[in-house]
Amino acid sequence: MARSEGAAVTSAYDLSRLVDGYKLAARARNLSPNTIDIVVRSVGFLRDFLAGQGLSTDVWHIGKGEIIAFILDLQERHRYAGHPLTPAQDRNLSANAVNGYVRGVSAFFTWLATSRIIEVNPFDEVPIPRGEQKVIQVFSKEQLEQMLDAIETSTATGQRDHAMLLLLIDTGIRSGELRDLRLGDVDLEQRFLTVTGKGRVQRMVPFAHRAQDALWRYINFNRPEPALPRYDHVFLTEAGCPFSKDGLLRIVRKRGQKAGISGIRLSPHTFRHTMSVMYLKSGGPSQTLQGLLGHASAASTKRYVNMSGVDMAEIHERCSPADSLDLKSHSTGAKRRGRQPRREQ
Repeated sequence: MARSEGAAVTSAYDLSRLVDGYKLAARARNLSPNTIDIVVRSVGFLRDFLAGQGLSTDVWHIGKGEIIAFILDLQERHRYAGHPLTPAQDRNLSANAVNGYVRGVSAFFTWLATSRIIEVNPFDEVPIPRGEQKVIQVFSKEQLEQMLDAIETSTATGQRDHAMLLLLIDTGIRSGELRDLRLGDVDLEQRFLTVTGKGRVQRMVPFAHRAQDALWRYINFNRPEPALPRYDHVFLTEAGCPFSKDGLLRIVRKRGQKAGISGIRLSPHTFRHTMSVMYLKSGGPSQTLQGLLGHASAASTKRYVNMSGVDMAEIHERCSPADSLDLKSHSTGAKRRGRQPRREQ
């Protein structure tokens, strides 16, 4: 490991300087603010670790040994260690937290390598520690019915919450995608949403008649006057402002608790998981689900296929191209000319 020599002036290749270049490049690639923030924070943790150990924070001096030492430090670090507001806990960082920070640093070094700022990427020789494989929880059909039926749609907020939850279960869109939805993104006649997902990539997401009716009623009769002209979001708080992440989470928790639902995570993302599994169980193809959810690869969708317990043989029998052909009747058994069937000994 390379030791830093005294309090030298920060070089152009120092982590703290290069991370600013990463932010500019990431914004140009339309990466989400969330993704950029995770990478920046992860690189900050790496820099603090190296500086604390008296090691160089110049990227040319950061190799396999420094990265492995950083990973080991993360795995032994207590939760909230060094946090300005929350006291450290006795428990270590979770495997998922370690995985997230290391992936963030890896993304940064990949950018350094592709930008030719460094010649060798230390992550070419360092495997990223695996995160925990958590069991994905989904609402049952009965729980969804309980939650939606418990909402008083005679009130403006009730009509709004009913429309929001229906749209979440009908489309599987993310919390942020729902909160960012604008009036111009909703085509009530054709029943399509124009959703802006991760990386600012847009996709068309259909919704069905029940969500259409709830949206129409909310937008036309119960949507509050926006607090500012620029607030053209579909869903607004009673004060006429867009929802925050925590604000939408509170709505879902409130509605779930009022319906007496327990033992499952009450969050917008649980609706996304539930929609995915219900869609596949109803015979929807996984390729279409991938497009609806805005997944960049099939790997993210595959876990829902595994969860749904879909019988592939049953679907193939129902959708078989060969069985759909209107052919003349043929015997299914092949005849052997001049031979008698063998007798078992």
